[in-house]
Amino acid sequence: MSTLLVDELWDGIVFEQPFLITKNTSIIHIRPWIYRHGDLLTGQFQVEVLDGATVLTTAQLGFAEINSAFTENYAHGYIRFDFDSLSLRIPEGSIEKEYKLRFSMVGYTNNTEGFLGIVRQYEAKIYPTYGTGVVGNEAPNDMVEPGGLELYEMKRA
Repeated sequence: MSTLLVDELWDGIVFEQPFLITKNTSIIHIRPWIYRHGDLLTGQFQVEVLDGATVLTTAQLGFAEINSAFTENYAHGYIRFDFDSLSLRIPEGSIEKEYKLRFSMVGYTNNTEGFLGIVRQYEAKIYPTYGTGVVGNEAPNDMVEPGGLELYEMKRA
């Protein structure tokens, strides 16, 4: 049995996740690891992709779509945001570039019986841990580990 570390996305709460790219890429899916507690009755789960303070794109999933993706009352797993082609580039002369994802619930009314949260990935990591205070691929503690996240890029044949 494992423990989930969850940051609840109550009304007005934003979960920001910086990440690095080391090559130019076109993202077609972003899949955050979420926890759904009960049925959501309102709101849209939103992700914004930022380059510094500039919002490059925004995508949303409605509460009904989230409820149908997870049929159990209490569930966790990855959910997919789709993009036609989100182009992320490294500036000339650089070897990496930081971008940021900003997750929130828009139009959501707080409800302790039905809410959504981001699950932190403190074990079985997919990507190297990146962020403030990281030493040797480890965050200072599990409560500040990055959220579970999968990025899918478009491959050209």
